[in-house]
Amino acid sequence: MAKKDQPSLNRKNTPASNLHERKGQEMVFSYLALRKIIGYLGLLLPFVLFLGALKLSQTTMQDSVSAYYYTYMRDVFVGTLWAIGFFLFSYRGYDYIDDLVTDAAGIFAIGISLFPTTPEGPASSVAQTTGNVHFTFAALFFLTLSCTSLFLFTKTDPMKPRSTRKPKRNVIYRVCGVIMLLCIGLVAIYSLLPSIKELLPASTIHPIFWLEAVADIAFGISWAVKGQVLLKDEDEFLKKP
Repeated sequence: MAKKDQPSLNRKNTPASNLHERKGQEMVFSYLALRKIIGYLGLLLPFVLFLGALKLSQTTMQDSVSAYYYTYMRDVFVGTLWAIGFFLFSYRGYDYIDDLVTDAAGIFAIGISLFPTTPEGPASSVAQTTGNVHFTFAALFFLTLSCTSLFLFTKTDPMKPRSTRKPKRNVIYRVCGVIMLLCIGLVAIYSLLPSIKELLPASTIHPIFWLEAVADIAFGISWAVKGQVLLKDEDEFLKKP
């Protein structure tokens, strides 16, 4: 009596295995999309605020990105920060440290919107205190993002083969992280030293706006590269389990 053909033991050919592989690829691409969204929001925010306020009310450049809270672009400013905070909460990295850092960055982003910067001109003690809290949240936000670029994005998943483009992306992550740290430090120095304010008046040169804008751009580039907008992995690398 002839034996019946035995089913193949190669699990890669089974429907369940194919479904698992497809789900894995979908998760990879969804995380790439999430990173791209975060990157685009950070990258475009200063330009959208400036051009929007200029178009809607002929508002000239503000002293800082946060100062657009007091213009017609308030809802865009607040909404973008909430969106960034939400997406940072949704992001999951390699381990709990990644999750902790990005969750903290999400809290700081929302805190920036809840505690507006001190308005121009005479301000009450409450407004000044709120402005100080705002500055603290902003500094912590960029500090956590710089740490993400310098120490978390540069890690490699030990369970996956190393991409040949990973070292090049790491260079961009480190450069963006250093730029964010420099911008934070320069904003603090400018805010604390009156002599520099006299040399570089905010009303004409707007140094804080430019420093914040550069930090936002560095933040956006870092996350966009993490989403493989640039230096994308080869297709065959993404298809590997």
